[in-house]
Amino acid sequence: MLSRAVELPLGRTTAWMQPLVDTGDPERDWTISWLRGSQPSFEARLKGAVRTVDLFAGTGGLSLGTRMAIEAIGRRHVAVLAADLDADAIDVHDFNLGPRRTFLGSVRDLFDPTLLDAAPIARDVPAADVIATDWVRELGRADIIVGGPPCQGHSNLNNRTRRSDARNELYRWMALAAHGLQAKVVVIENVTSVKADAGDVVRRTIDLLRALDYTITFDDVVAADRVGVAQTRRRHFLVAVKTHLLHPNWADAATWMQASAPFTLTALDAIEDLQDVAASSEYDRPATLSKENRERVAYLHDAAVFDLPNERRPEYHRDGNHNYGAVYGRMYEDRPAPTLSTGFLSPGRGRYVHPTRPRTLTPHEGARLQGFPDTFRFVGASGKSPSRTAIARLVGDAVPPPLGFHVMLGALGMLRPDAFDDR
Repeated sequence: MLSRAVELPLGRTTAWMQPLVDTGDPERDWTISWLRGSQPSFEARLKGAVRTVDLFAGTGGLSLGTRMAIEAIGRRHVAVLAADLDADAIDVHDFNLGPRRTFLGSVRDLFDPTLLDAAPIARDVPAADVIATDWVRELGRADIIVGGPPCQGHSNLNNRTRRSDARNELYRWMALAAHGLQAKVVVIENVTSVKADAGDVVRRTIDLLRALDYTITFDDVVAADRVGVAQTRRRHFLVAVKTHLLHPNWADAATWMQASAPFTLTALDAIEDLQDVAASSEYDRPATLSKENRERVAYLHDAAVFDLPNERRPEYHRDGNHNYGAVYGRMYEDRPAPTLSTGFLSPGRGRYVHPTRPRTLTPHEGARLQGFPDTFRFVGASGKSPSRTAIARLVGDAVPPPLGFHVMLGALGMLRPDAFDDR
């Protein structure tokens, strides 16, 4: 995460702010303060626009991290387009990040897939011919394209179509979009198991990008708790940069991307100030539990344990013949939270019982653990506020913004200084 004064790849400088808390660790203080709503001030006036497109955009975690990284190197972020199938997600994205255009629909409607099937890839195909709709052509180029294609088809939690889900092929559309929008940088996020896809979609996407004159500069997993997120989420990132725009020392930035932050943010670091916040809205209201679940949660705290004994679990767990030890568990206050799923409001979906209070997490606490600051509001540009369950879905599906920031900052460090103009 951004610290008060962190050295960026290839010697660039960034922002700092006065922390709200003082634990004696400046980097931790900065991150906690940022989560609570403090904003950095930038040393240099922002200049030179960097235009971005977010496909499979969700609620905007990756875009928020991208904006932070662009501003950290002293440039203005211009969000050109955000596209997603989830109406609640696009509405919240629009409210918080204000792209010039949002699109509620499939990326399959935006680009002509002919290039995907060309053999060899026709890099001389005019970029405009790849775009299937006039309004996308009118948006113009995008300097950076980011996206987290659907991960359900790769997820280890998917026991039905795992590894061979038709949605897995959407990963390759990121390369198609990169060519159509003449992107300088492409960042693709997915679950770590994406490389186990039966169709080898990552390798085939890499082949596409290389044929289109991109260099693959990063193809690896980054752990969120190593970059200032209070959660152990791990995600695979693929970064591609137009070859002629590469900095001579771009590999230094790739190495920097694998470096750990000098601190670990714990679950309680992220949510301690929310422990006893009044439930004045659904955002700060924990789930209403059944009598059995209330008793399970109370037991964890009364017995000062973190794992529920089998005899207190639902009947289908009581024989101990299960691999779900964390389910109905309590979070450790001195460790990062486990990976949040879309079901983090329920104790039966994971280790989601509050570390110090006999209740479940609130949507607000889930957002903090996912790395969303309080300045990001889960309300829509339409004026509609998603339901508590919808917010949990949006949070659980999101890329933690500090994780997106870290990866994008490294990607920007791979570019030549003159890669962007000053307009």
